[in-house]
Order: sequence, then structure tokens, then C-alpha cells
Amino acid sequence: MEDIRKWQQQVKIARYMLLGTVIATVVNLALMLAGSELYIVYSAAVAYYLGWFGWVFDGGVAGQMTAIGMGLAAVVLAVYLLVWYFAGSRVFWLKVGLGLVATDAAALLALVLWMGGGLMSFFWEFALHGAVIYEIYVGIAAQKKLAMLPQPETAEQYV
Repeated sequence: MEDIRKWQQQVKIARYMLLGTVIATVVNLALMLAGSELYIVYSAAVAYYLGWFGWVFDGGVAGQMTAIGMGLAAVVLAVYLLVWYFAGSRVFWLKVGLGLVATDAAALLALVLWMGGGLMSFFWEFALHGAVIYEIYVGIAAQKKLAMLPQPETAEQYV
């Protein structure tokens, strides 16, 4: 019984990692639009930089390119939210979430190398992507264990 609670908690943590990614990204995008130089260490890089590039192309003011970038960022974040919502029911959705975060980390790496920035300046961003990937992986393993448990009998089976 204790193992079951532990596995359920691991699945819950994996799902919260996806939700936390969306929340951190929305906060970072709002900070950017407000003109703040603050940045929470972690975001969904693809969504954040879609909004950021639109902002930069508009010269740091909200314009048409910012709206396009924010719209594309909203689509990416909506996918994260859908995966978060469905991830509690089937292991497939946590695997999709793992793929999203891993692809996001790869895109961040490509972007950093393309911009010529030092990898160490993005150390915490990569470390947190790694932590999220690890927690989702643990959640996948836990959800597989939960799926192998015998299902409780219900009265509907005998009707």
C-alpha cells in the first residue's frame, strides 16, 4: 500500500512539473511584456523565445510581431496544458510530456549555440530542464507500475 501511494505521488509530481513549466513561462512572458529585466530561471524555451523574438522584432514594444509571437507561444503552452490534463490517465501522455521537455531542451541548446552565447550562462536553465525530464521519467515508471496492479472489482462488471 505504501508503494502505491509513492507511485501515485511520483505521477502527481511529474504532472506538476508540466504545469509548473507553463506557469513559469507565462510569468516570464508577462515580465517581458511589462518591460522588466527579471526572468525566472526556468521556462519552456520554445514558447518563451517565440514571444521574445516577436518583442525584439517590434523594437521592445508590443506590436504585430509581438502578438504573433505570443500567439505561437500560447499554442505551445496549450499543448503543455493538454498533456498535463491527460497525463493522469495514461502513461502515453507523460511520454508525450517527456518528449516536449526534451525537445524544448534541445531547441534551447540549438538556440544558445546559434546566438553564440556561452553554455555556462544557461547552466541553471539546462539543469532545470534536466530535473524536469528526470521527474517525468520517474512519473512514467510509476504510472507503468500502477497500471500493472489488479483493478478493483466493481458491481458494474456483474450487471
